[in-house]
Amino acid sequence: MPLNPPAPRTLEHTRSVIYHGYERADGLYDIEGELLDQKPHATASLTGGPDRPANAPVHSMSIRATIDLAMVVQAIEVSMDAFPLHDCPRARAALQTMVGCSMTSGWRKAVQANLGGV
Repeated sequence: MPLNPPAPRTLEHTRSVIYHGYERADGLYDIEGELLDQKPHATASLTGGPDRPANAPVHSMSIRATIDLAMVVQAIEVSMDAFPLHDCPRARAALQTMVGCSMTSGWRKAVQANLGGV
């Protein structure tokens, strides 16, 4: 069922998230995700650099988590092509602490313990 027509409005932000799951030849699995944030108007820099033009990525990030059949993270690879703050790339190192964690029981607790505050 479609949504009712909206009230008059102006688009301010678009976030696109895509996930893909792959079975590898070596018996492991890759889960890949891409996140893209964009604003349809120019925005001021949060870091003192040049302003961001309309539709330029605010965030453009990709992640690959390799897991085994028991859903234990074997490897994580992260790419950050665009980010708003100088500290954002610190998350790459923090994500490495998730290697060895199980994506089944205790996953949320592990995410909070390893990534909370980063």
